[in-house]
Amino acid sequence: NAIRANMPDGGNIFNWHPLGARLRWNLGPGFFVAMDGHLADAKSPAWNAYHDIEDSGDTGPGLIEKWKVQAVYHPVVTPAFGQIHWLPYYLLNDQNWSLAAMDRSGVLFVKISAGSVDQHTRNLQKLDYWRRVVIEAKIVEFASGPEDSKDRARRIVDYAQERIGELKNLFQSENAKMPR
Repeated sequence: NAIRANMPDGGNIFNWHPLGARLRWNLGPGFFVAMDGHLADAKSPAWNAYHDIEDSGDTGPGLIEKWKVQAVYHPVVTPAFGQIHWLPYYLLNDQNWSLAAMDRSGVLFVKISAGSVDQHTRNLQKLDYWRRVVIEAKIVEFASGPEDSKDRARRIVDYAQERIGELKNLFQSENAKMPR
């Protein structure tokens, strides 16, 4: 629903590959999903293009722009490894993207006009993002098999809690400056 609300005319979506089938089924024609892992051969050009964004903070932003991606639907923590994924973190800090929604599968960022989200709203989005990082990292910690993934997830929770504390302090100082 959030995708339809933010992209009423359809458009290009970059998604984490396990979410592709769900998106294709629910959105239908007019929406172009980057990857449905069920429909592509692992050695296909589609997978290579997908991994050019998915695995690289160096080339990914340029490709998102080149391919005219208007929305990104992705988890914030890599489920198998317990690491903060570069893409949602990058979009959170890019003035051309806004955090539009979250659900049990990930977050939705949508392309916006630079500067159309004020700093207070951007900080609220960051607070939501870091809370989401805690949730997804805790899932990895309790559901992941390898101990190193669990350790990374624990460290990420601590890091995210620090960011949440910083943002709460920022909001408190903003409130203290407001006239009563």
